[in-house]
Amino acid sequence: MFHVRSAIAVVVLTLTVQPILAQDPGAVAKAERFLNARGTTILSYLHFGAKYQGHRRIALLGVNDPSGQRVPGHFALRYQFDWNEDGWTRGDFIFDQTGRFYEANNFNGNAVLSQPFAVANLSIQVLGNVLLEAFRDKLNENDRRTLRTFIDTANARGMMQWALRFQQSVSP
Repeated sequence: MFHVRSAIAVVVLTLTVQPILAQDPGAVAKAERFLNARGTTILSYLHFGAKYQGHRRIALLGVNDPSGQRVPGHFALRYQFDWNEDGWTRGDFIFDQTGRFYEANNFNGNAVLSQPFAVANLSIQVLGNVLLEAFRDKLNENDRRTLRTFIDTANARGMMQWALRFQQSVSP
């Protein structure tokens, strides 16, 4: 159901370079609307149990393939998620030329003890089984197997990526 391009790297661009990016503004707006509606959900994967304080896009980035060549039309949105009193985490959400999400990476922040995905990885079996049960009627066999693998290996990042792709596939 999902086509994942896991070998794509993100290249950070400065604001002076952004005008040469060939992203469709409609695709970027679609991707932004999608992420803006899911801030609390994304934070629950990044820092399970943390108090959500907000999120915002901080950069539009170009996407290069493993050989360093620009992938035409593909883009990444770098978002910052604010949590608890003064915690923040940034990460890149990568989209194709139509605004379809396919990968998230480059997560970092100011946390010392609560690294991105760490607490979620510890509690992933409970969360994962709840997610699996909630979407049971909407999943095909391949999606159930994929999700079960993420649950069994306690892969919160993989589960978040799957959930975002799934949510986008079932919503307009």
